[in-house]
Amino acid sequence: MEFQASIEDVLSLPKVLLDSGSDETLVSEGLLMALERLRASLSRDNQAIHVTRQAQFKAVTLEKSIGPLVLRGLRAWVEEKKMEIDALIGRPVMERLGFSVDGMLVDALK
Repeated sequence: MEFQASIEDVLSLPKVLLDSGSDETLVSEGLLMALERLRASLSRDNQAIHVTRQAQFKAVTLEKSIGPLVLRGLRAWVEEKKMEIDALIGRPVMERLGFSVDGMLVDALK
């Protein structure tokens, strides 16, 4: 599912994907660069696993028809290659928001 969102209340994100098949949450390098240009404060965790760094955001707001959903303290791995989306929200975060793969499949069959 694709949503519009805002991050740190300073940057609008036109393409945020909720992906139930992803185990991780990712943001683009371009998104971090844009936030740095706007001087948004970020917490960074430079642990090397399969990607080289992780960022933590104070607030990511997903715009939904029922109203905004605010994710506080969201951690995301930074994808240094160009992404076609601004951020990808993985299954673990989706489950905390109340989304379920089974529920989405049932809704899709309606």
